[in-house]
Amino acid sequence: MALSNMQVCALLFSKGTDSTFSCNTRAKVYKKGNGYTNLLNHLMREHPDYERILTPETQLERKMRLGSSSWTSRPLVRQNTTLSPISEDTLALYISRIAKVVEQLVSRLLPDSFGLVLDGWSNSGRHCVAIFCMPVPEVPTVGFLSVEDEEDLSAQSLFDLIADTLTRYRKLWETVKFMVGDNCSVNQCIGRREGAIPLVGCASHRFNLAVQDFLKSEAKLNAKIQALMTKLRTIKGRALLRRVSKLAPLLRNDTRWSSTYAMVKRYVCLEPAISQLGTAWFFRGVTKALQKTTLNLSAVHRLFDQVVKKYPAMKARLVANAAIVNYPNLESGLVKLQRGEALTAAEKVACSQFRLRDADKSVEAVEEQRDLIVKEAFKRRKVAKLAAYEDVAFIPPTSNECERFYSSVKLVYTDLRKRMEPEKLEKVMCLLYNKELWDVQVVDDVRRSNAN
Repeated sequence: MALSNMQVCALLFSKGTDSTFSCNTRAKVYKKGNGYTNLLNHLMREHPDYERILTPETQLERKMRLGSSSWTSRPLVRQNTTLSPISEDTLALYISRIAKVVEQLVSRLLPDSFGLVLDGWSNSGRHCVAIFCMPVPEVPTVGFLSVEDEEDLSAQSLFDLIADTLTRYRKLWETVKFMVGDNCSVNQCIGRREGAIPLVGCASHRFNLAVQDFLKSEAKLNAKIQALMTKLRTIKGRALLRRVSKLAPLLRNDTRWSSTYAMVKRYVCLEPAISQLGTAWFFRGVTKALQKTTLNLSAVHRLFDQVVKKYPAMKARLVANAAIVNYPNLESGLVKLQRGEALTAAEKVACSQFRLRDADKSVEAVEEQRDLIVKEAFKRRKVAKLAAYEDVAFIPPTSNECERFYSSVKLVYTDLRKRMEPEKLEKVMCLLYNKELWDVQVVDDVRRSNAN
């Protein structure tokens, strides 16, 4: 059944104040009149495929992706199925063989050039690294979980892990054009060594460090709130707290500034006398904006410019040429390519891997055929300049995709599955995140080959 204009706008826009609506994808604000003409015109102009986004299959795709492994455990599914029970060893065997088939298919789908998005995660005494492939548009993004040697977490160890993973998927080191990850010392070392992959620093990680530096002036106050929350988390403290509130105390996480905001906000709820959250509320909005999957490097630079304009103390972390940026010319060059602006000589060198092979020939042809009219010549040179490089809009400004991946890992790696071997967890997550690459036919082929 077709959706009404009101339902379409409710799904794709966020309502603001004074009859304003903000696009969930591009954050453009429009004012709604008597109808939805302005909003629908934006969708037809900027998002011609918005009808596909609204299909039930697309809306449920991510929900089913994260919940597919628990589908067979539902009582209603168990009640209406006629499948025979399967042993644990047989299930593990099929998971391993299907994962191998998917791995071979992934290696064939990967293009000749792509980028990597990676991030680490520690849980229950184990350290893992998630590596995602970010290829050119219209090629499915594939993700896989790799496990490090916990005895050696140096830059060389991660360097070897990336090389081994590329070999596993039959790809050369030269096929990787860029790497997106946290601005930590390990990733910085990999990005600066000879013959390494250019590093695009995670914007969320930079902003987290900037906010932590900004909040150092309130360190004593935050420490007092942390101490109070720690006392309230004891059995006696919780018993006293339950008399006046149903809210539980929260502690901050050193790697997430937003946990400090959550802790102070909870303290404000428990102690109404304190209500000075204006700055933290602003930072919270920026953090949420950085979580959007449609955000690009150009939008991040504009966002950081606004933050620096309002809070100059954060300039050392958030400006384009900050010391924490591993390759400033690369990031600024990618931003200019996304905006359609001319590059400097240093930026051209940094972005040379994104230059099309036949770009020089096309520029020469345009220069020969240009008209004497200055305006027309300017237009033609501009078109040729933009066409000389690949579309770099697919390069993500953050590694939040890995964070979302780890959230889905937690749904699988529960307390009852802590004894699961890392290799088995890797295969389960590989099948879960690449479920569109295998189906019943693949399972049947594996079963037949096993029978033979």
